[in-house]
Amino acid sequence: MELKEAIKNKNPKAIYQEISNTVNNSLIDYNGIMKDIMEDQTTEEFFLALSLAWITACAEDAGQKWAYDDRNAYSVRICTRLTQTGMFQDGTMREYFTDNTARKTVELLRDIHRTLKQTFSSLVFRYLREKSKGHLKLRESIRELDRECGTGWERCPII
Repeated sequence: MELKEAIKNKNPKAIYQEISNTVNNSLIDYNGIMKDIMEDQTTEEFFLALSLAWITACAEDAGQKWAYDDRNAYSVRICTRLTQTGMFQDGTMREYFTDNTARKTVELLRDIHRTLKQTFSSLVFRYLREKSKGHLKLRESIRELDRECGTGWERCPII
């Protein structure tokens, strides 16, 4: 099953499996994945909801050493910082936080291998940068991170 079909069917387990298979690849094609996500409105809207749910979950893991280690500490730090930006603080993205399928998928993703978590975070961060080109509040948050972390912060180190 492909990611778009799993999203269309609102099946968290199938979405999780497709994402897990995608990020468990040393030759991950971020640009190709981004193109696939952005060309379909339903997939794109769901991936935004999934991304925001992922960022929130990773930020919640900060300080809880059972939830992450050195392999994905960078993404936890970036997610924590993202939750402090305007797009999270002012409620602009509130509508996306109600997607139950995204939240259930994130609960499954929280249990994947920590290196894969880092790879998925890179995908989420790259997606947000791409999405920010057409979304003012998101663009402001991305620029905030660019100023603090330097451009390229969305490329998580693979340990």
